[in-house]
Amino acid sequence: MATTTMIIFLYGQDIYRSRKRLKEIIEEYKTKNPDWFNIIRIDAKEKETDIVEKIKNSTSTVSMFEQNKLIIIENPFSLNKEEQKRIIEILKQTKENTTTMLWTEETDKKTSLFKHLIKNSKTTEYSPLEGAKLKTWIQDYIKKEKIKIEPKALTKIIEFTGNDLWRITNELEKLSTYKNNKEIKEEDIDKLIKPKIDIDIFKLIDAMAQKNKAKAIFMTRQYLEKGENEQYLLSMLAYQFRNILKVKEYKPQGFNYQAGAKKLKMHPFVFKKTTQTARNFSPEELKKIYSFLLAIDLDLKTGKIEAGPALDLFISTL
Repeated sequence: MATTTMIIFLYGQDIYRSRKRLKEIIEEYKTKNPDWFNIIRIDAKEKETDIVEKIKNSTSTVSMFEQNKLIIIENPFSLNKEEQKRIIEILKQTKENTTTMLWTEETDKKTSLFKHLIKNSKTTEYSPLEGAKLKTWIQDYIKKEKIKIEPKALTKIIEFTGNDLWRITNELEKLSTYKNNKEIKEEDIDKLIKPKIDIDIFKLIDAMAQKNKAKAIFMTRQYLEKGENEQYLLSMLAYQFRNILKVKEYKPQGFNYQAGAKKLKMHPFVFKKTTQTARNFSPEELKKIYSFLLAIDLDLKTGKIEAGPALDLFISTL
């Protein structure tokens, strides 16, 4: 490998993909340098030592054998502003034959360190996958892992797990083992996967049922401040309103939560919460709301509207 210095910056909330890339880079460097290669890994969250001094010593040490060095700094934005400024100076003075890789989930884009890295490093942001991108990623994954799954089951996995790639891959592995590598069906998802329950969605829908637009707007802002985005929130609302409509149209002979959950292929807790929420809507209201959400979904997919304005439009119709 040529005598160079390089900075690699991996960041973003999708730590599944960023961690995977980090591991791939380590393996790539090991392959290129089987004899003379040194890895130093430092987590900035470890406060028992002077982390900045440790980083400085790692980057400034020169090997008499011109050994290639990979220094991995995790969570650099957990350091205070002064420490981050020192990191910038250290990066500027890094010795040859050294690659410095910075990895983090949380970032502060206003800091001088972030701005320096964006300008002076090979940067990749790993934002959570949504919509078609998420589905494509999962399809590529199941093709690579030779997992067989019917389209309806794939859609339901996304509904049940959101965009948590750690959970999605674990659930797919579990399902594939359970099916002995045969095709995964929709009923297998209902049987083996517990859906991601979001109590805040139920509270938001309750505010909508009360026609409390101010409360709904306030709760929407709170939800988005937690890190979710508008498109994911719209997909969750569509999923929940579809369930509410199914429960509303469910006409059992004698009511039983367990029987109802099994009949409608819902988790018992989801069925119970949905039943309680359904009482606040008439069938006509639910059909109108769900039809409107389907229209929004179509406009999103065809690029006629962005997720933010679409969410605002939906709230304004309450």
